[in-house]
Amino acid sequence: MAVGIKIVKPQEYEYEVVQDGIVVASAWGRDREHTLAEAAHYAAMYAQDGPVELRLKPDKRKRKNPNQ
Repeated sequence: MAVGIKIVKPQEYEYEVVQDGIVVASAWGRDREHTLAEAAHYAAMYAQDGPVELRLKPDKRKRKNPNQ
């Protein structure tokens, strides 16, 4: 009897710190809280030089359904 095995990778998170339209730092990981904390630390450091934007990049593994 054949058994199908499906391997699913855990969700991946990537944050970017953007200043003046330029990505100045990023953090990547599988633990959402840890990755966000690391990105927030970078954002706090760069915020000393001016406004920053913290962005969550979409997971590239997720594909959009062309029928939607």
